[in-house]
Amino acid sequence: MPSQGDESGPFPYRILFVDDDVSLAGLYADLLRGEGYVVHVAEGGFKALAYLRRALPDLVISDLCMPGMSGMELLAIIRQRFPQVPLMAVSAADILPSDALTADAAINREELAVQQLFDTVARLLRRHAAPISLPGRLPWIAQWPVHGLYLTCAECLRTFHPPSEALAHADITGVHICTCVYCGHEQSFLVGDESEAA
Repeated sequence: MPSQGDESGPFPYRILFVDDDVSLAGLYADLLRGEGYVVHVAEGGFKALAYLRRALPDLVISDLCMPGMSGMELLAIIRQRFPQVPLMAVSAADILPSDALTADAAINREELAVQQLFDTVARLLRRHAAPISLPGRLPWIAQWPVHGLYLTCAECLRTFHPPSEALAHADITGVHICTCVYCGHEQSFLVGDESEAA
């Protein structure tokens, strides 16, 4: 359980919960507040980005199916701009693997138990609290045979499928290159499981 932020202890963790369904987001927020977290609710991706201009939370939890800006687009933007912030995706529909979403965890809302929510949040925050080095290297993209590959452009921050020819050719170090289908910015990336290179 997180610190309650009394005078003798550290401040409680701050969570940004993003969902266009304010009543449902409020329910989750109340559950998390009961565990001692400070929770702010943003109604959609644009309001979430406005909040992030003012304050940086310790964790972002986002619905995926939202009008205007999807949760997938929002998570990609946050990962690009604030790589140190852990991300969790929640959706009532079938969701992509968390690696394809640039999220640290992905949970199906219809199968979500309250304790699973608490455990996942606690796990992500523990990892966030540990010393980390910010990524100054090429992004890794996991291969998912059902959903394909997703790459987020470092320039325009939009997510797209790399063309198959970019995946078929890599240089001697395994680096693949393609251009963003939206802005034409050149992208360099690696494909596979990062742990394989460890």
